[in-house]
Amino acid sequence: GTANFVNPGITLEIIDGLEDYLRQQGLEDINEVIGTLEIHGRTQQADCR
Repeated sequence: GTANFVNPGITLEIIDGLEDYLRQQGLEDINEVIGTLEIHGRTQQADCR
């Protein structure tokens, strides 16, 4: 969203960062990460609609 106004190259930086993270974790597909967030100490699940 608005981050692009401050840094027009942020989208590419985020993509590069995600690729680096996947590589470091030995993951091949971003779908292996989607939906895996765990927040400790919370008893309710987030509604992702």
